[in-house]
Amino acid sequence: MAAAITLPWYGPRLVGLPAQIINRSFKQAAESGHAPAFSGSSLLFYPQWIIPQWGLLATALLLWGIVALARRPRARGLLWAALAPCLIFVLIQNKNLRYTLPLLPAAALVAAAGVSALPPRARRGLGWACAIVGVAQVGSAAFALPPPTLLAPNVSSVAFSWPPDGRDWHHREILDAILRAAGPGGARVAVVPNDNFFSVSNFRYEVTRDRLPLRLSRAWEQAPLGVDFAIVKTGDQGPDAVSAKPDQIMAALEGGDPWLAAAYPVIARVPLPDGSEGMVRMRHLEPVRGVAPAELAMRLRRGVAGLLADVVRDAQGLRVTVDYRDDGLAAGSVDTITVEAESALVGEFVRRKPPLRIGPVRLRVRDVVVNPGRLAATGAVELLDVGSLHVERLGVAEPDLAEFIAQQRGLSGLRATMEEGWIQARWALPGPGLSARLALAAGSPPAPFTLRAADVRYGGMRLPPLLVDWIVRNFDPTPRLRRLPMPVSMAPIRIQRERLEVGEDPAPTAATPAAATKKKESR
Repeated sequence: MAAAITLPWYGPRLVGLPAQIINRSFKQAAESGHAPAFSGSSLLFYPQWIIPQWGLLATALLLWGIVALARRPRARGLLWAALAPCLIFVLIQNKNLRYTLPLLPAAALVAAAGVSALPPRARRGLGWACAIVGVAQVGSAAFALPPPTLLAPNVSSVAFSWPPDGRDWHHREILDAILRAAGPGGARVAVVPNDNFFSVSNFRYEVTRDRLPLRLSRAWEQAPLGVDFAIVKTGDQGPDAVSAKPDQIMAALEGGDPWLAAAYPVIARVPLPDGSEGMVRMRHLEPVRGVAPAELAMRLRRGVAGLLADVVRDAQGLRVTVDYRDDGLAAGSVDTITVEAESALVGEFVRRKPPLRIGPVRLRVRDVVVNPGRLAATGAVELLDVGSLHVERLGVAEPDLAEFIAQQRGLSGLRATMEEGWIQARWALPGPGLSARLALAAGSPPAPFTLRAADVRYGGMRLPPLLVDWIVRNFDPTPRLRRLPMPVSMAPIRIQRERLEVGEDPAPTAATPAAATKKKESR
């Protein structure tokens, strides 16, 4: 029965589940600002919250049940069924009370086992006491009746207490201001705060309910790429563990970054019940004056090269070409940016991820919007919008791919060779090995390419297509690419012996006649 219930959910994710668990337990926890796994605050998180999560009297009965079951050899399996998962959750870095909710039924059985060890009269008295205390705790948590302090004045946080909040947080007023400014085409909106009553979840509910033409996202990482409007608030931005980015953005908008504040002026303000002020900021770029378009173009080319430094190293023959109009560039609009290189190492160098050697490469980015004020004042490129990204040319040699795979954590024993039309992959696993033939083809937005697997074998046995689809889903990168803030496309893909090629051999760049309205400059 358990397998029939869980297989539709866990079956398609079985291969990638271990990596997902590790990432969510530690990597994503560190990125979200959780305390280190073996710090005191992390190890004591669940013990500190066991009373409000489980109940005051129920916690005492749980402790007694552990002692009672430890004395029964035949019942120790039930005890470990509750304690072992709890110990795992205590040791991992990612902490959230919802993770331990599935353990409460096992904890109830352990507590019940402790009660069963008591005399009949004591069991009846405890049963009535649990019912009375349970009703009081539910009323305190849901409606603050009775107040939590009355339940146990000497015990802190005996119950969560968030009674219904009837105050107006002006969600609809803020959304209406955005709709009026955006027009019928809708808009992309970043909700910066993570407050319980003023977060992307609150606004997404109303957008979904009322079918509003708005696409919502959370606070941005480095630049507000693809953000037409930003919903922000002063004061507290939410829980400390998730407020680092909102705090940084608000500090920038409140004077720390005058170019960001100028690019997103305030178009609406509302008072909020917590004493803070909610605001709507709309992207509006004023043309810069006093800087010649040719000078701006030169700064843009240099800025793009600097922007690539986080993901590109050891670039041979790097060339940046800018295609622009004078009046458009002054307002931050660029028709096309083309980046070419004979070869380069690409990767997430900031996160110390292994890089991949590619080349030759030519990328063409269209309808680019940058912050003109920042570009003119500092020469730095702050991307605000990208219409499309097209990979016109890209090459990967088999030895470079082999070196890249060898540096990947968890992929030891994986070998890939390139044949005509296919990549032959062989993975030496403990026990039987896994082999497959992989084909890549150019796709259509939002997926820039498609991945197809054939002749997948485990230990020499061919796997059925349904199971193959499950496996490919966990390694296919295209779902992530679909979530990029711009459409990405690729030229035709060809797999040859010892080499993968995207597009044709690069042709010499034709000179563009100078014109008063449109110019092309390269470096």
